[in-house]
Amino acid sequence: MVTMMAARSSLPSPGFDTDDKNLRSRLPFSQALKRLLIRLRYAWSADRDGVAAFRDSQTMFIRIPKNATTSICHLIYPDTPVSKRPGHQSADYFRFAVPKLYEAALVCASLRNPHARFYSAFNYYKSTTTVPEERRMMDTVLSFIRNADDFIAYLREQPDLAATPIMTWHHFRRQVDFITDADGNVIVDLLFPVEDTDLGIALLRQHHAFGGALGHENVSNGPPPGAWPDFLATYYQPDQTLWEQVLAQKAVFPTEKVDRLNLQVPTGHTG
Repeated sequence: MVTMMAARSSLPSPGFDTDDKNLRSRLPFSQALKRLLIRLRYAWSADRDGVAAFRDSQTMFIRIPKNATTSICHLIYPDTPVSKRPGHQSADYFRFAVPKLYEAALVCASLRNPHARFYSAFNYYKSTTTVPEERRMMDTVLSFIRNADDFIAYLREQPDLAATPIMTWHHFRRQVDFITDADGNVIVDLLFPVEDTDLGIALLRQHHAFGGALGHENVSNGPPPGAWPDFLATYYQPDQTLWEQVLAQKAVFPTEKVDRLNLQVPTGHTG
């Protein structure tokens, strides 16, 4: 098997973000402190952040925002209350936080057309989010942004797009940041496209039996995707490249774990 690589951003993997701005500015080794706190939190509460659902199903679904993850979680974790389902942490985070479970479970994620995802994320932040810090920033600091065109014009003026605060929010992070390690190795076992989920869902049912049909929850209402300027297409090119591969093959298996888990991949599928 050839290791799959993706050009991730320089930001810490989602979940390892340092939450406290004062902590970040005062402690140069705050990432090390963050990791220590993660260890302590899971030692104190082993089933936090969806881990109980992961353990019960032996399926670790990595929730990349705006990739139908609320709907997929409802389907594959039907008995887990919403408050107990996983958040938007990365595969790298869970590999660190619960390494034994990460190694045993089928780790999977859905990918989406980055153009459509970007506009969906904007609609979410502009009209839907109730997270206090996000709502405050949209209503005060970025109140001049009335629509997606304003937002794109604002981003175009930023000297460093990756360091622009709103682009560090999970919904605008590159999708590859959620599924790679610090070296850019793709570390999930199954990737499938939001636009064609049949094979991915069938493989998940094969691994962990669940009923029902995939719904469409947590929809962000707003205008459909508009223009895709070159600077954003370049920024999200790693997502575009991987998504196109996954969409063409309907599912991709970046690790050898698929063989160990005895998933019966359809004959002729080369993912």
